[in-house]
Amino acid sequence: MSDFINLLDNQKTYFYTDDYKVVKRLELLKRLKNILIEEEENIYEALKIDFNKSRVESYMTEFSQILNELNYFIKNIKRLTKKRYVANDIKTLFSSKNYVQYVPYGSVLIMCEFSLPFYFSFIPLIASIACGNTVFIKLADYAPTCSKLIFKIIGAIFKKSQVIVLDETLDEEKMKEIYSLNFDLVFFAGTQKKGKSIIKEFAPRNIETKVFLINKNPLVIDRTANLELAAKKIVWAKAINSGLTFYGPNFILIHESIYNSFIENFKKEWESQYLLNDEYKANYTKIPTPQLFNDLVKIIEQNRSKIIFGGDYDKEKQTIDITLIESENLKSSIMLTDILGPILPVIKYNNISDIFGVIEHNKTPNSIYLFTKDKELIKEVDTMIDSKLLVVNDVMIQIFKKVPIGGIGNSGNISCKRLHSFTSFSYPKVFIKSRKNSFKYRYVNGHDDFEKFKKKF
Repeated sequence: MSDFINLLDNQKTYFYTDDYKVVKRLELLKRLKNILIEEEENIYEALKIDFNKSRVESYMTEFSQILNELNYFIKNIKRLTKKRYVANDIKTLFSSKNYVQYVPYGSVLIMCEFSLPFYFSFIPLIASIACGNTVFIKLADYAPTCSKLIFKIIGAIFKKSQVIVLDETLDEEKMKEIYSLNFDLVFFAGTQKKGKSIIKEFAPRNIETKVFLINKNPLVIDRTANLELAAKKIVWAKAINSGLTFYGPNFILIHESIYNSFIENFKKEWESQYLLNDEYKANYTKIPTPQLFNDLVKIIEQNRSKIIFGGDYDKEKQTIDITLIESENLKSSIMLTDILGPILPVIKYNNISDIFGVIEHNKTPNSIYLFTKDKELIKEVDTMIDSKLLVVNDVMIQIFKKVPIGGIGNSGNISCKRLHSFTSFSYPKVFIKSRKNSFKYRYVNGHDDFEKFKKKF
């Protein structure tokens, strides 16, 4: 226990030194970029070992995202961290010099339970360092090869007074010791169950906790949709990382009139993209841990009679084909289960009110996907459903855009990427210096001067 306390105390001391100014942090980010480029092939190899990921998918979902984030902060860190002048509301009243500057919280704990190991290690780390925080980062235990490489990269650049890397194999008792430390900010990405327990752990000490949580993201296909295009994009998106993403679709709501046609298109796309494509088939992402694989297989077997498509898996390769399972209603066991993998429950609907009823039951998804040509439906979904993201006629393209990802409500309380990452890992500090003769009428309370007061104000 004392070791962790000493490490955190050393970071808190270092935080106030001149060694951690903007120029130093900019240098660290540039060095991180250089070493990541040097380690690019090793990153692809690590993702291949832990996930069987292709180079293309690894570049799209992890490496390019991290480089883009680094490039943004390297270019903008000086602008983001400087004081900004704020004008007085009315120049002659309460005259003062006013500034706002985003400043670091201090010591930050970063943890990720599932999903993209490099992305969810480096994206919050880069923002934290850019803001001026010191960091404890807990590596993912589901991707051991990736974690070892992340440990190596961070250790080659950062001193322990700047970043502490916690071993991915830390047991529950050691993690309790970590949770007992007085961090200034905690970031967690993972399941709702784990996220809520972490919030509960730190809330009594008023330690701010920002979470990005897995929630049930709906994908709606209405009768006007281009079914061939929808099937193509859904197969592509659900295969990414074997469905282990925070922002991918978790269930399908489809108008009953196009149900059969969509399933046929889906089968064709699966065959085209994977079964008949040897390269894609060889690089189909595997489930990272035996426990998670067995949990998903259990869901498939328990719902075997309701499988519309798929249901095949390979125990040796630890892969599971994309599987569509029919769900009659919201109370079915599969809709009450958190599914972290390539399984999609499918619910038929008849009218628009059904859509809102289903999504309302799974409040505040972090993403909503809608395939339609109906402009009125787009407006209704946008207006009626609370979510940080609505994507029309596509799936998961937000990860390739300069837009924030994150959640509200059941999906979390943070936005990440670029400026949004910066403001998530810092807070605005206000500086006001009043002028000597600032609005003398504020000291007058007499009725006779009220009209003058109003005119001046």
